[in-house]
Amino acid sequence: MQNGILSALPFVCQFISKIIYAGFADESKKRGWMGFTNVTKACNSSASFGLALCFALLCFCDCTYRITAVILICLAMAFVSGYIPGYNTSVVSIAPSQTAAIASFSRIWAQIASSLAPYEIGALTKQGILQEWRIVFLTIVILCVTTGAFFQISGSADVQVWDIPAAADEPKQELIEEVPERREGEEAKMNGDNHSRP
Repeated sequence: MQNGILSALPFVCQFISKIIYAGFADESKKRGWMGFTNVTKACNSSASFGLALCFALLCFCDCTYRITAVILICLAMAFVSGYIPGYNTSVVSIAPSQTAAIASFSRIWAQIASSLAPYEIGALTKQGILQEWRIVFLTIVILCVTTGAFFQISGSADVQVWDIPAAADEPKQELIEEVPERREGEEAKMNGDNHSRP
């Protein structure tokens, strides 16, 4: 029973942190504290660097620091929630007309990484000693810091120029131009009807 509670605790922390991140993102945009892109970068950076910090500290936790390790894992899962208003929001915001293609493309790489991760961890932790797990944790730290820094520099949540068709407004202009002509035709018809009446 204790193992079940400890296994569920990180996901409970993640659930709570999702609510906190969502509230922060909405309030920041609503009150004008930050722009859309800056909110996305702030949430994504806190997730990446917070996660990296937790796993870096886990490198120093052996079996005698059980409670500390559990707390760090719970914090790590809480920081993961920042990716939702972070890069996940960016994926569906930069090109609304291409959301399905962009989301699918990014999900492919995520699934490949998720599939390979257990094999990589298994290959690195054959004996299950702390030194082997440190390699795993440091690998995660490097990935989090690298991807977090890259998104902080290059990431965006604004609609990109290449997703806005150049001729998108042409049909609207044609419709606007047709309105006066239609009115003139209707007025001429009404005048003709009036003249034809005795």
